[in-house]
Amino acid sequence: MVMDVSGAVQWWEVWQLRILVLASVLNQGILLVASVVRKSPIRPSWFRQFLIWLAYLGSDAIAIYALATLFNRQKKHSGHGVLEVLWAPVLLIHLGGQDGISAYNIEDNELWTRHLLTSVSQVTVAVYVFCKSWPGGDKRLLQAAILLFIPGIFKCFQKPWALSRASINSLVSSNEPILRSIDTPELKIDPLEDFIEKTKAASSAGPNDTPVTPADFSPYKLFVDLPSPSPDDRIRMLVSFSALDDIYAHNKLQFWLRQTFELLYTKEKMYRLSSVLSLSGRDKSDNDKALSFFLRINLLVRLLAMYLPFAAIALFHQSHREAYSKEDVVVTFILLSCTAVLELYILGVHMVTKLPENRRSTQQAVVIEGLVSQYNLIGLLVRNKEHCKKMAILGHIGCTDFLQQRCPMKSCRSSFKITKAVLKYVKSGWHHHICDVSTYRKFSDNRGQSTLERQGCYQELGWSLEGAFDESVLLWHLATDFCYYIDTGASPTQCTQDSCPGVYACPAWCRGSEHHEGAVQCREISNYMMYLLYVNPEMLMAGTRRNLFTAAYDELKGIITVGDNKSPVEERDLTQRIIFAVDGGGSPPPDGTERQQGGITHLAWSIAKVLSGLPEEKMWNVIEGVWVEMMCFSAARCRGYLHAKGLAMGAEYLSYVWLLQYYMGMETLAAKLQKVDHHRKGVEHGDDPLTSHATGPSVSSGAHAEGQSAGYRASEDPMEEIL
Repeated sequence: MVMDVSGAVQWWEVWQLRILVLASVLNQGILLVASVVRKSPIRPSWFRQFLIWLAYLGSDAIAIYALATLFNRQKKHSGHGVLEVLWAPVLLIHLGGQDGISAYNIEDNELWTRHLLTSVSQVTVAVYVFCKSWPGGDKRLLQAAILLFIPGIFKCFQKPWALSRASINSLVSSNEPILRSIDTPELKIDPLEDFIEKTKAASSAGPNDTPVTPADFSPYKLFVDLPSPSPDDRIRMLVSFSALDDIYAHNKLQFWLRQTFELLYTKEKMYRLSSVLSLSGRDKSDNDKALSFFLRINLLVRLLAMYLPFAAIALFHQSHREAYSKEDVVVTFILLSCTAVLELYILGVHMVTKLPENRRSTQQAVVIEGLVSQYNLIGLLVRNKEHCKKMAILGHIGCTDFLQQRCPMKSCRSSFKITKAVLKYVKSGWHHHICDVSTYRKFSDNRGQSTLERQGCYQELGWSLEGAFDESVLLWHLATDFCYYIDTGASPTQCTQDSCPGVYACPAWCRGSEHHEGAVQCREISNYMMYLLYVNPEMLMAGTRRNLFTAAYDELKGIITVGDNKSPVEERDLTQRIIFAVDGGGSPPPDGTERQQGGITHLAWSIAKVLSGLPEEKMWNVIEGVWVEMMCFSAARCRGYLHAKGLAMGAEYLSYVWLLQYYMGMETLAAKLQKVDHHRKGVEHGDDPLTSHATGPSVSSGAHAEGQSAGYRASEDPMEEIL
């Protein structure tokens, strides 16, 4: 036994460095694949995210550990392992990382000084080991080492440079001209009012009367919470974007989110060839000259990193490799070949795809559906019931919430359909509702009230939207599920679905229903908002309480007992049991259902009862309208920094909505905080534009029931209300 242990230790001493360098090149291949996965509009699963995170952290750790091992081996055995010294510059290339994944999350960009210190120390160690341990004699091998040191050293320092350029401090400290918003000591014109008037004038003008000026859609300033550009620039963006059809608009959003991702999380901004060519074809200022110089230097570094490893392979092939260890020769060939192929693939793909990317990505008629994350409260009950033993074990060790937050439901491919609904809503707002500052503010403050007013349901359901936003989301989530699974009796029909009730009109969950597609879309938006509430609450709204989800979950568990743990329970059956329990009618069924009225669940059922009393088409129109307004309300109040943070693993769908609203002329949170609320001046004189019937959203005749209020009143200033 002792001999086996000593033999294993001796084997590890011999093969340790070989295994480390091979592991390093393998990790670089994993990072290359990960960089492609991260650019996809489809968010990777939590397990793939974990693997990418592990590969990103392991990239530096393995290279640093290998260099430290090389330093110790050469210190103990000076003059031995000549080929091992050749591995030092290759490890520096690996330490520079992959161009497609310079940062795993946005916080890594702020740690660029730490990476700079690491690069300085590791380059020093590599050069010191090489100079102290090189025996001399083999000139071909020496030339190969020098050719590898050139891209290795440059790439090592390029990584912290890229992180520095993508840091928040660097992005907000750009040398671009400052756009002033105050031109005179006495500002008499509200900038927002000026913007709305110009927008209305531009929209009423014919297509030939509107000046054609290129609009800058670059959104990276929004992601660092910088104010919006001048009103003229915003108008050009609004006119240009609103002229796009649904497919092109969706592709445009995906393209600019991908461009922002490359700026924040990759090194491709360091040598973008299109930027070099654009700067070369115009009169350059001092800043442009400096930028062009640095872009050319970085592009030269990338070309050297692509070609020099192949030259090093040729020189190594002509060296006296037969004089070295056979195992070291094989490892060296693998190391050099894989490194050269990786560098060739990176730059080759970049140069082929980047130049025509803008034209191809924004003008293609093919929709690339992004995944929309999902989480369902009742669905979680069903899933935990199916894995009750596992959940019991996790509950004992306190990992239940941790696992549930990282294992959401199956995502849906509905980003285009939901984007289409949001775009329709915002366009309708500009055409029918927004006419001045007060209606603009009222439209941006809608979170379902406008739909309820338009459909004549505000008097019965307006209370559900006047409380805290996270509570409204939770109530309408449960109400949407109740409406989806409730059995509505109507005219007789014949359904081909085996699970359908049969003699009555198909409920919304049945594929035979004519409202099935719209109902599914409503549930998908509802489930996404619930995903934000439970998994990503800071993006839903500042101050969102995640424990509302767990409280509602515990309440549902208290309302109903599932019964036999061995029998499978479907989401539809469980929902109908909950409906029976909170509705309070009849005797409990024999399957163990308890009739009980809970707080959140009972309120949600009150909403569902009102909705189910409407015609089915109108019911789903109301639900969809409320969810679209809630989603727009949430997106407009989310910081750009949080949207930038969410880009690390594929954009959150809320970023689509947020960017669409910006392109359609709506204010971001940063713009709202920077401006004075001019229209509140009229309130002091008794003229509150927020409650003026003339400026309220248009309501179709006959839509209101008798006694329905003309409109909802926007929330007053809290301090004014206290006084």
